[in-house]
Formats: sequence, C-alpha cells, structure tokens
Amino acid sequence: MRLRFLGTGSGMPDPERMSSALLLEGERRALLIDAGEGCARRLRETGRWTQTVGTVLLTHCHADHVAGLPMLLLGDYGEGRAEPLEIFAPRALRRALPGWLRTLRLGPEKLPFELRLEEIPEGLFTTATGHRLEAWANGHLPDDDEGAPQSFSLAFESPGGRWVVGSDLADLEALSTHLPGASGLILEAMHIDVEEGVRRAREAGVERIFLVHAPPEAARRKVEGAVWSEDNLVIKT
Repeated sequence: MRLRFLGTGSGMPDPERMSSALLLEGERRALLIDAGEGCARRLRETGRWTQTVGTVLLTHCHADHVAGLPMLLLGDYGEGRAEPLEIFAPRALRRALPGWLRTLRLGPEKLPFELRLEEIPEGLFTTATGHRLEAWANGHLPDDDEGAPQSFSLAFESPGGRWVVGSDLADLEALSTHLPGASGLILEAMHIDVEEGVRRAREAGVERIFLVHAPPEAARRKVEGAVWSEDNLVIKT
C-alpha cells in the first residue's frame, strides 16, 4: 500500500506546498484524507484522474483541509464520473456540505454521480474503498452544539503495520494513547511541540515519522528522528 503526500503545507498559502491532503492508494480506488487547496491539481500531476478517488475523509472543517473539495468534484464532473463518491466528515460539517456545494453549483442534484455523505464514527469503520480505519476525537476544535466531535485523528492498517494520521491537534494527549503498536506516524508541525511529539512517538516504538502541515521556516530546521514531507512524496506503508 502506498501513501502519497499531495499537500503538506501549513494553513497559509505557500508557493511550494499545497494544503493538507494525503492519498492512500488502493488496488482500485484511493482514499483521500483531507482535501486542501490544490489536491485535484496534485492528482493530475501524478497522472491520476480525480475519479480514481473512491472516498474522501475530511478530518475537520478548516479551509486548508476542505477548500480543494469543489475542484475535486468539478474534475469528477469533467471526467464523466459515474460511480458514487463517498465523503466522511464530522457531523456539523457533513450537514453543512450540501448547502455549501449547492451554492457552488455542485450540489447532489447537479452532479451526474451520487454523493454519499457520511458522518465520521468514533471507533472502527470501513470505507467504500475497503480501507479499515479507526477514528477518534482530538480536541483541535470544540464539540458542536450537540456534543459531537468536530475534529478527528485516525489510524489505518497496511501490510507494513498500523499508521496513525494525527491531522491538526489541540495537544499531544489525544494522540499519545494511540501510538503504541504503530509503525508509522504522520505528525503535524503547526499547533504542537514537534520535538516532543517525535520523542513520544519514538518512546512508543514508532519507527517512521513524517512531518506535515509545515510553515516554510519550520520545514528548514532539522528534527531528529523525523522526516519533513514534501508534496508528491510517495512512501510504502
């Protein structure tokens, strides 16, 4: 199984890095984790059509994690997609998506394929692409008015072991309990103490650590025990 870093930048525009987007490639359909600005462009740069994405998972509602979704759908429309597209999102975002997309003339009634909008469940679940995931609230955003989480971290199983994708974090506590037994970690570098995060991961036995969500000045400094990711980097998991 391969993981492709489509966007590794921070929340601010960066000429060298697109916004947050990770592509977990499968045998037939891929899972896109977050859809930051430029994700559709990066897909096309790799020679892949946007319609090869079978499931999109939006970890939270911030623009640098969702702003690329309309262009992804527009690409699907232009490519003549016929198969359904599954989109997972936190409850409040999942409810807001139809209205937002209709405003952009990309609502379900305008697209020639079905949008299957699902709420991210806490715990284990399987996507339409066949990926087995575990999701948990990470506190980066407060719960919504109904008490539902608005921001998630997740883990997936691959032939090389268990991988944790932190997404944006409030702190390291919600992540640390999920690190034991993991072989790989995708760790953001914008909202936390990166060196402390790497130290905790190493102590938990995590061997491969890739840093994302990096402001330009941060990506130029060395972090012992971790690798700064770059757009279009591909790794085997």
